[in-house]
Amino acid sequence: MMKYRLHSDSPDLRPELRRFFACIKYEPDIEVVKGAARHLLESCDRLFLDNAKEVFRKEVQNIHDCKDALEKMISSERSQWAVERENMELQLNRCRRHIEQFPNIHKERAIIMAELNATRTQIEQYRLRLRQKCEEVDRLEKERDSIAALAKEFQKLDQDSQEQIKEANSVIDELERKLKDVCADLERYA
Repeated sequence: MMKYRLHSDSPDLRPELRRFFACIKYEPDIEVVKGAARHLLESCDRLFLDNAKEVFRKEVQNIHDCKDALEKMISSERSQWAVERENMELQLNRCRRHIEQFPNIHKERAIIMAELNATRTQIEQYRLRLRQKCEEVDRLEKERDSIAALAKEFQKLDQDSQEQIKEANSVIDELERKLKDVCADLERYA
């Protein structure tokens, strides 16, 4: 027997369809068949709506989780940058103290040059790390933008699914009308 499922997360409609087909097959009273048809349609609406709500809830939760993780990562990077800046300021303060402690100009110059070279090296390393961090922030911002784009796409998909539900309801209304016509024909010929 064919499975009536939308996709892997969709509810199974087979029990409702079996009840409806059994009612059509064995129930002579047309009002009971109409009631069974209404019950089937209500069950379909309920199952599809519940499924759509669950899929939407999971996607929204996933987007929130990604956003939280991204914000934590950015906050952590900012904290690291603040610590590195503090360390650099401490090193510069040490350099200043060294300059004040040495009376001999030649010694001071040699020490200052050595520390200056070390500081330049550290600044270059810091620039390199800063460039890497900026690239990482750019990547994270692109990921954030990608997540936002996914959220917009999901919203569009949700709107599309609402339109599909409306179309399905139109088809159901048409089927109900045809069922009424068939029932009326059956009553005429009965």
